Parts: sequence; C-alpha cells; structure tokens
Amino acid sequence: MAKKDTLTYVETEGGPFVLLPLELKKAWKGAGDDDDDDDDESDYERAEAFVSTVGVLDVGKGKALVLGEAEVTAYRATKDGGVFIQRVFGDEDAAVIRAVDGALASGKWKDAKLELLVAKKGKLALFDSACAYEDADEDEILEVTLAPGRYAIKTARVKSKEVEAGLVRLVRLPK
Repeated sequence: MAKKDTLTYVETEGGPFVLLPLELKKAWKGAGDDDDDDDDESDYERAEAFVSTVGVLDVGKGKALVLGEAEVTAYRATKDGGVFIQRVFGDEDAAVIRAVDGALASGKWKDAKLELLVAKKGKLALFDSACAYEDADEDEILEVTLAPGRYAIKTARVKSKEVEAGLVRLVRLPK
C-alpha cells in the first residue's frame, strides 16, 4: 500500500482513461481488433468523445467513467469517495497532494451532472481506454475500491507555480 504522502500514477499513450467496474472487464474491448470488419465504434472511439473532459459510457450491463484530460493520473481516497488527479505538471508528490487537499477544502467544484454506480464489490480499475482490460499490463492498471453506492462526479482545476492538474472527484450520494 502506498504511503500517505506518495501517489501511484498510471499513464496512457495519449488517449483517455476509463474507470471500469471489474465486473464489466470482459465487456470493455478498447480499440478492438484491427481485423474487425465491424462498422460499430470501438470502446476507445466512444471514449475519445470525452478528450479534455469527463463522461459516462454504457459498457455491457453497466457504466464506466471516462477521464479524458491528461496522460498521467493518480488517485487519492477521501472520506466520501475519492479524487483522480490528472497531472499536467508537478513532479513532487507532496506539492500535488497539498494542491489536491486545498481543492478539497475549498469546496470550489463544478458538478459534472454525471453519476457512477458502484456495485456490491466496489472494485474498479483505471487504465488506458485503448486497451482491453486483459491486455493491459499490471503496472498500467490502477485498482480502486469504493463503497457500493451512487457517486456524483465533480471536477476542479488546481494551478500554481508547482502544480497543474485536472481533478475528477467521486462523491458518494446518500441512499
């Protein structure tokens, strides 16, 4: 487990991330097979609609959250859910954490008007949306555990001389 003052990051090759409930992992096909003669959009093509923003996509019998801003993302748990940190710049974890904690304390978050349902097990994975879950290497997946329930999605931006990051917060809604 990571220490409280460090963050674990995952990267994409440039496209958006997908936060996928693990019970849906077989339904996410990523960019798909180049040999597909199918005219249907791949999961990755659908995720690309959210570059520079956040969105929710239907996947199998559920939904996944797409984080489309940065190529480097970390996660920080909070009492009411968690926050994804899509870092633009800022190499010192302590400075990034201070900036995130400041944003959490400020209350200046924009409601994305989106919700994500987390099922009973509460296990999710963040990874490059171009990949199928099974094709992603272990170090390319950030596993997240959340309490089961509905989560509102909120966004914020932190910017200082040390850090710039887009933040995507999941806030558990009352039952």
